[in-house]
Amino acid sequence: MWTLARVAEVIERITGVRYSLTQTWSILGERLGWSRQSPARRAAERDDEAIEEWIKVEWPRIKKGPDDEERGSVSRTKAGFSLIPAVRATWAP
Repeated sequence: MWTLARVAEVIERITGVRYSLTQTWSILGERLGWSRQSPARRAAERDDEAIEEWIKVEWPRIKKGPDDEERGSVSRTKAGFSLIPAVRATWAP
C-alpha cells in the first residue's frame, strides 16, 4: 500500500531530495494527476452462482458443526483466516 510517507521515502532514496507529505501530495495530485484510490470491494472474477450454491450446500453444514467423526480433528471451519481483505486506499493514476 502506497502512503504519502512511503512515496516520499522512495523519492528520497532515488533522487536524494526530501519532500514533506504536503509536497508529496502536490507532486502526486497536481503534477502527475494521481488521486487516492480504493479497491473495488468485489473481485472481477466473482462467481455469483457458485456463491449461491455454497450458501445453500456448504454453509448449513458448516453452521451445524462437526459430525461425531470430525470431532477431535482440525476442522476446515476453524481455520484462522478471513476471506474479506482489508480494504485500504493507495495512490494510482
